[in-house]
Amino acid sequence: MKVREVTTNLISLWNENCATIKYPKKSPDDIQEIATLQKLENPFPLHLHLSLKLQPRLGVVVRDIQDARGNYKPDIGSIIAYALSAVDYNKVPEQADTVSVDSANSSIKDATADDGENLASPQHLEVEFEDESASYYVKMFYAEKFRKLRELLIAEGEETFIRSLSKSTFWTPQGGKSGSFFYRTQDDRFVVKQMSRFEIQSFVKFAPNYFDYLTTSATENKLTTLCKVYGVFRIGYKSKTTTLKVDILVMEYLFYNHNVSQVWDLKGSLRNRLASTGKSPTEMVLLDENFVKDLWNQQLYVLPHSKAAMNQAISNDSHFLSSQYIMDYSLLVGVDDDNGELILGIVDYMRTYTLDKKLESWVKIVAIPGAHLPTILSPEMYCARFSEAIDSYFPVVPDQWTGLGSIRSY
Repeated sequence: MKVREVTTNLISLWNENCATIKYPKKSPDDIQEIATLQKLENPFPLHLHLSLKLQPRLGVVVRDIQDARGNYKPDIGSIIAYALSAVDYNKVPEQADTVSVDSANSSIKDATADDGENLASPQHLEVEFEDESASYYVKMFYAEKFRKLRELLIAEGEETFIRSLSKSTFWTPQGGKSGSFFYRTQDDRFVVKQMSRFEIQSFVKFAPNYFDYLTTSATENKLTTLCKVYGVFRIGYKSKTTTLKVDILVMEYLFYNHNVSQVWDLKGSLRNRLASTGKSPTEMVLLDENFVKDLWNQQLYVLPHSKAAMNQAISNDSHFLSSQYIMDYSLLVGVDDDNGELILGIVDYMRTYTLDKKLESWVKIVAIPGAHLPTILSPEMYCARFSEAIDSYFPVVPDQWTGLGSIRSY
């Protein structure tokens, strides 16, 4: 038996029986004052799964964290970090796609089966492990492809990525309407987001082109504003009280190391794109209609070279996404007044144009009269509308011939 398990059992046995053992407080002759033995505290925090085999490379510990109600839930980031630290890519045979740690029980893998989703591939790697309280299963989609992408894009390397993921907390981003749950690493560098069934199916299909696109952008210095996704995983978790199966992605936190005073989520549409403004600016994510209505009070100008770079990046990305039949993505924009910068990134680009989206678009165009096109269009129409709108939202800073007055330029 493992040290933690033996120690825990001994402490439990002691605490159950110590109240029944009496001894004199002062001396054996003084039988009037009787004391009870003290209970012992467990030296091993229950929210840390310390009996899991520590990987010599990083020593990642799987954790549980408390939610708003005080209940302990698995820290998804630490589960992924442990699985990544357990894999030695140099020792994994090409066709051996399952790595077991600590004699894991295959029942957890069975509980997270693909349910006919056709997500099996030798490029996906599975890791299983368990301790006395829970069993874990991690499926790493395109494991080697993502590792190479992280090696290319994360300057500090794979260990930094794993260490960041090893400690995450629940996070509720402002303006989120998808119903997905989020975690953010404690160093604020990465975000863990739940994926829907349709998103994981879409991503598995276009992932090879995603890797090629970002690799080409990085190696050939082509401009892109895609918010980087550094890994996609299926997590299985089973304890005495909880069974969990969830698909998640790990992406960069766009505003890492930035003090952002205002955030917009822009799709290039004015239909149903007005957010409530009851909170302070730093607690709100505003939408297209808010942006357009506030142009007279707070126009955001960009310098000519910044405008050219932004337009080129938006064009590159939107045409790539259109070629993959993807639409309904957004441009997340944050204002960093301290550095005089606009932080830009295209997010929510995991869903392809499927039959249900076609029907939604058709209903909005035919059945709902109005001057504005609906949010859901074909990928080509969405690409054109998105690029044109973003171009109009951020004009070039006026010069001595074209502008007067006080402006904010980036």
